[in-house]
Amino acid sequence: GREVQHVMRRVAEHTRGFGALPDAADLDRLFDREFYLPYADRASWETMETRARSLVEGYLRDFLEDLRRVWEVERPFELHLTDANVSGRADVILDREGGIDGGLALVDYKTRRVAADDANLDLQLRAYTAAAQGEGFDVRAGYLHDLTASKSHARHKVDTGPEPVHEATVTLNALARRVRERDYQPTPGAHCKACDVQPLCRHAQKATEKD
Repeated sequence: GREVQHVMRRVAEHTRGFGALPDAADLDRLFDREFYLPYADRASWETMETRARSLVEGYLRDFLEDLRRVWEVERPFELHLTDANVSGRADVILDREGGIDGGLALVDYKTRRVAADDANLDLQLRAYTAAAQGEGFDVRAGYLHDLTASKSHARHKVDTGPEPVHEATVTLNALARRVRERDYQPTPGAHCKACDVQPLCRHAQKATEKD
């Protein structure tokens, strides 16, 4: 998943740098140079590279205009809160959102199925929005882009209005405060199913066994 996102960012950089979309030969060179799976055997590598190439080509086919609007790639942001500074990188930032020069859209690529009600992913984009607005940028939209989905289901718009963005900063501040106070009380529940460390967490395992 990370490698697909990495290649997607390189595709965006190529388009912005050369003023033209990558053709088949350009994609071959990008994958040869950038797609890297150090622990995969040959058969696994070929299978995953074929799948990755399919995802990238699907994006180029269905969201061609995005690449002509790229404003920045892997743009770092830092959100200054009362109890912590939260840093991150937006995968891609698009210009001319809604046809307005300087109107930006933050796009976060995902290589797994994206649930429309995934609060954690919404929180991430709202945090980026708050940080970008703190720098004076005009952020008009935030999108989660599911690279595995068909065109009609690929893009989920996240509400980045003033109220949800403010609520996100409050939530992040509360989480940061818990970390500072070393409050790591487990809160298992349905969200455990989507957690990356679920197989290692005894609290998550108990929660999923109950379900």
